[in-house]
Amino acid sequence: MVIHMSESNIFGIEYWRVRQKHREDVKNLVERFISDPRRDYLVELAKKLWSVQVFTNKEWFVDNFILKEQSPGEVAGKLKLVLDETRPLRDRLRIRIQGMRIGMISEILFCFYPDKYAPMNKRSVKSLVDLGYLMGGRKSYESFLSACNRFLSDILKLKQDVERKVGFKIPNFDFVDGVLESVFKGEILIEFIRNYIEQSKPSLRVKSIEDASFNYALGAIQGAVKIYFYWLKKGDSPEVAIGKAVSYALGVIQSSGVFWDPNNRDKFIWSLKLVQLLVSKLLQLISEQQK
Repeated sequence: MVIHMSESNIFGIEYWRVRQKHREDVKNLVERFISDPRRDYLVELAKKLWSVQVFTNKEWFVDNFILKEQSPGEVAGKLKLVLDETRPLRDRLRIRIQGMRIGMISEILFCFYPDKYAPMNKRSVKSLVDLGYLMGGRKSYESFLSACNRFLSDILKLKQDVERKVGFKIPNFDFVDGVLESVFKGEILIEFIRNYIEQSKPSLRVKSIEDASFNYALGAIQGAVKIYFYWLKKGDSPEVAIGKAVSYALGVIQSSGVFWDPNNRDKFIWSLKLVQLLVSKLLQLISEQQK
C-alpha cells in the first residue's frame, strides 16, 4: 500500500527513539522517587512528564498541587500501589493521589508498560473522537483504553509497515499514541487513516439491511477472535484475553451507532443469534461425525 505522509514523523527512526528515551527516563525517575521519596526527585519527575508541561513552574505545581496536603512518602507509597500489576487496574485507578490526575497516572503506567497502557490526554482523546472510536462527553480511562485497543487492532498493518521501515519493534500503545499525536497535529489526515483501515479490511458487498447487519456481526466476532489470540500471545490468561476480546467487540458495535436505530439494532441482534445458531449446529455436526 502506498503511503503519502511525508510530513509525519512516524516513519522516522528518531521520532520513536525520542519517545523510547522519554519512557525510560520517566521510569527511572519514578523508581528513584519511590525508593527515596524526596521533593526534588518529584520535581524532576514533573519536569519530564508530558502531562505536566502545561505548568511553567514545576516546583510551584508540585508544592501547590501534589504536596499541599500529603508528604513525598505518602505519594511514593500510593504510586507503588498504582504500579502493582498483581492488583486489578480498576482498583488501582481508584487510588487517589492529590494533584496527580489521570493524565499523569496513565502516562506513568504507559512508561512502565507501553504494551498494556496508553497515556490519556486531550490530544489522544480528541483524535479518537475525531476518528470515531470514542463518543463525546466525559470518559473513563477504561473506556479510553478500550478505544485504544480497537484502534490498535485496526492499524496493525500500518504498525507493521512502520516497523519494517524503522527496523525495530514499537510498543503497542507507543505507536497508538504516536499516530494519535500526528493526527492531532494534522501531520496525518483523518481521511488517510480511515481509508487505510478500509483498504486493510476484506471488501464485503452489501445489498440489504440484513446483509449489512450480518456482515457487521461477523466483523465484530472476527475482530474479537483476532484480539483474543493477540493478547494470549502477549501472555494474558485465556480468561483475561476473552474479557479484552469481548470488550473490543462491544466497543466496535457501540461506536458503529448500530444501536441508535431500533430497526438496525433488532436486525443486528438477530444476526448475532443467527451466527450463534450456525456455530452451534456446526459443532453438533462435527461432534456427530467424530463418533
